[in-house]
Amino acid sequence: MPQLPNSFDDFKKNAKLNAALMLHMKKGYTLENFKFYFDKGNAAGIYPKYLAPNAKEEVNIPGDLSKAARKLGEAGDFDNPIWPKIIARAKKEINSMCVKDVFPRFYKSDEYKNYCKKEKMGDPKKAAKLLGISNLKLLTSAMEEAAVGNRKEAEKLLTKLLKEEKMKEKAEILLKQLEKAGLC
Repeated sequence: MPQLPNSFDDFKKNAKLNAALMLHMKKGYTLENFKFYFDKGNAAGIYPKYLAPNAKEEVNIPGDLSKAARKLGEAGDFDNPIWPKIIARAKKEINSMCVKDVFPRFYKSDEYKNYCKKEKMGDPKKAAKLLGISNLKLLTSAMEEAAVGNRKEAEKLLTKLLKEEKMKEKAEILLKQLEKAGLC
């Protein structure tokens, strides 16, 4: 199984996965973190949007950063050379928080599962025809579980399917064949 993205920059490399993450963050009321991380604006634009107390899309950053940003922001000192360091560190902190909290929840979410089913899984009808299987529903369920990385559940469903279809092959071998064929 390929390495899962573990930073906003990694997600950005895959537009469809990035869109799934954005949808997950929107539903989880954490989209402001995504927006802040990718905002290329200057301090005068970023501060009132994300860093000012009670900003509409305020992000949660460590107290020392918040205090430094607030001091400069309230003084209107947006040309201060310290701003790029404050913003860069704040973005690093937001990314770290998302690595620990948001991303793990995303990988368990319906948004991620739907992405995997759409982008990683092959056609169950093709697989059924190739394997000589009649229970398309059970095969589809097994392929979906394999596509989202739940190999144990996929093998469990394939074992049930093979028993039902009176096939002597082992679920593990069948799963490897499906993977080799690019179907899950």
